[in-house]
Amino acid sequence: MNVHLPQTVPAQVEVRQIMEAKHQYISGTKGEPLRGLIQDHVISATIMTWMDTFLDEEIFKSLVY
Repeated sequence: MNVHLPQTVPAQVEVRQIMEAKHQYISGTKGEPLRGLIQDHVISATIMTWMDTFLDEEIFKSLVY
């Protein structure tokens, strides 16, 4: 496996700028960054990660597809 490490300060700055989250999620229609989560996503992620949450096969498939 190859590992590429930026060794100069300008290269390190460039890598940090490229890896920022606001540059990773881009809208396909406008090319603008997508920032922030929709409230439904936050609530569902919280509920799905509760300790006592168990999903049967039908509910899991409805969430995945």
